[in-house]
Amino acid sequence: MGGLDVMDKMLSSYQHELRSRKWWWNLFSHALNMA
Repeated sequence: MGGLDVMDKMLSSYQHELRSRKWWWNLFSHALNMA
């Protein structure tokens, strides 16, 4: 059980990082298009 909990925690933090990166990229590309 302990190994599964650690893996789940790692995956959830990785998915959060991807989501925040995608949000940042959308904001950056929008600003680039406006310039």
